[in-house]
Amino acid sequence: MICIKQSSFLNDKHLQVGKKLNINSSRVEMVEALKEIYQGLNVSYPKFFKMDKMSKSAFLAAEGLMSCCNTLVEKEKIGVFLMNKSASLDTDENYFEKTFTPGEIKPNPALFVYTLPNIMLGELSIRHGFKGEQAMWIGDQFDVQNLVNYVTLLFEEQRINGAIVGWVEFYRGVQNVFLSWVERISDNPEAFAEFTSKNVESIYNKINRV
Repeated sequence: MICIKQSSFLNDKHLQVGKKLNINSSRVEMVEALKEIYQGLNVSYPKFFKMDKMSKSAFLAAEGLMSCCNTLVEKEKIGVFLMNKSASLDTDENYFEKTFTPGEIKPNPALFVYTLPNIMLGELSIRHGFKGEQAMWIGDQFDVQNLVNYVTLLFEEQRINGAIVGWVEFYRGVQNVFLSWVERISDNPEAFAEFTSKNVESIYNKINRV
């Protein structure tokens, strides 16, 4: 059975992974808050500091998630499938402003890479060594049904055996990140929630109210 093994949530400078991990930041400025959560995870990954804020948010939620998931799924069979509403607009606007506003310090060319929203999928795959399929969708809402249908099909076709799925939205300081680790479970699958749109929505809505 395809199951939701664990979920993580990052919102308003608070990272939560089920009942296993809680990290809060008291920093007002978002960049400093993300840095404080990063430090709270005891991670050593210098590339984090070169990422845009959306990729940093996805990175932290995935880092917390994977630290709480014991999985034996081979890296070649792990995929990443994410959705959001604003694409990379937060970074796009920042890059545009710094490039074309007189007197502004010109942006680092490396920032241009993050003007594509799917770059964060690559960042997660590089960090964790995932080599399976990836997909990124943009829409007004978290389209759970289409996400579950697509990922379930890949499981049924045995193209993946595990995946990070979810919603990563970051725009003008408003952050909403929800990730789940999904895996085919044969030993005691009753201990986990089945990967259905109803269950994904239930978990998302529950932790979104925390």
